[in-house]
Amino acid sequence: MFRSLLVAVKPSPTHTYVIEHSAALARNLRAELHACVVVDVQRIAPREVVPPGAGAYKHARDTEMASAARSASEAALESSIAAGMAVGIACEAEIIEGDVVHVLGRRSQEHDMVIVGHQPGDRGDETLLQHVLKASTRPALVLPD
Repeated sequence: MFRSLLVAVKPSPTHTYVIEHSAALARNLRAELHACVVVDVQRIAPREVVPPGAGAYKHARDTEMASAARSASEAALESSIAAGMAVGIACEAEIIEGDVVHVLGRRSQEHDMVIVGHQPGDRGDETLLQHVLKASTRPALVLPD
């Protein structure tokens, strides 16, 4: 029934639960596991008005924040691949830059199920989760972070 699972990995201190659970589920279903981290630079470093003379500082800070997000994403994907190997399945992993809702909505069409992590109590995360679930065209499994 489920041949391909897409797990939306969010670099956070507790993302390992989502990854390990997704890998175990893929093994039990005999499905392929695809891990995806979406780096949304507009969400990480949004456009904003800065005082005169502060543009260079903002640009340097935004570049540093985006670089840190990419590094955290690479670490999350490495742990995804390791979790897949631990249970004996191959895990494809990729980093995509763009709008989280648009990218996951588009990518959900290529898979049979979408698995996302959720941090209860975070209003921004809840709003984002609702948008992702509305954009997804497949069944979704929401796991607590």
